Amino acid sequence: MLLRARTLLVLLVAAAVTAATGPATAWAAPRDVHPPTRPGTPVVTSLEPDAVGLAWAPSRDDRGVVAYDVYQKPGRLVGTTAGTGFTVGGLSPATAYAFHVVARDTRNASAPSRPVAVTTPARDSDPPTVPGTPTLTGVTAISFSVAWAPSTDVSGFLYLVHIYDAAGNPVGRPETANTAITVNYLTPDTVYMVRISARDRWDNYSALSAPLTLRTLPDPGGPICRAVETSQGASSSLVSLSITNLSTTYWTAWTLEWDFAGDQQIAPSQASFFAQTGRHVVAHVSTPISSGAGPVMPGGRWDTMVLLTGAAGATPVLANVAVNGQACVR
Repeated sequence: MLLRARTLLVLLVAAAVTAATGPATAWAAPRDVHPPTRPGTPVVTSLEPDAVGLAWAPSRDDRGVVAYDVYQKPGRLVGTTAGTGFTVGGLSPATAYAFHVVARDTRNASAPSRPVAVTTPARDSDPPTVPGTPTLTGVTAISFSVAWAPSTDVSGFLYLVHIYDAAGNPVGRPETANTAITVNYLTPDTVYMVRISARDRWDNYSALSAPLTLRTLPDPGGPICRAVETSQGASSSLVSLSITNLSTTYWTAWTLEWDFAGDQQIAPSQASFFAQTGRHVVAHVSTPISSGAGPVMPGGRWDTMVLLTGAAGATPVLANVAVNGQACVR
């Protein structure tokens, strides 16, 4: 009885304390009610006919600034950044603008900065100067390399490399930001003429440079391919074949053929690509320049897997491998 009386007394005291103080509550951080200070007035760091770069002194905040919003007068949001600089693009040449910045923490926004007024310059209408006459720095049977003295222009530019055949017909016009280029996909022992022009960012074009006339080297001859066969084992139904282009031409559409050493048969799943008649197999391969893989360039390699209906047997499985009717060295 004494123990029960003491327990009852403890419960009555606890109830009295709860009634007097109320239930316990979790502590919550006070809500952030202080906005960041006003950012510094933006200053112009770069100016183009269609863009302006801005920078400003940072705001201060007891919880930390998370972002700055950049506004174009009369109040259009044009960008947000975590730093204290921003480039506004998409502007019109020779046009007046005003910009201000607002800082934000996680809950509050600052007062707007003082605005900065700016007028974009007029669009450049002057073409780049004429590039220097190209000079030949290297030539092979299928490529040449040229270099030239640079143009000058206030708004940046690209160089256009105009390539003509011996009759003056255009055959290509690659572009580069450099003052040198290597041009591929050419024909051996062929005359080409090269001239350079420059184009600035506003599509103003310089005049053409003086021409350079050159001739690619003759085809050196010799075997045009090397074939390497790799067996996956005599009991395997797979044979790997690698063909290396030893010629001076790019293979875009070519014929591969071989003879099986025994009675091997192409698997039905590959019959649409590898056409077999007796022991002889022919494949018409297309690797156009516009394809994802691209052509088989000189010195390049083309790999394939030959799937058979049964075991490959002892190597070599493939004999008399040829490309375009010319035997490959092994």
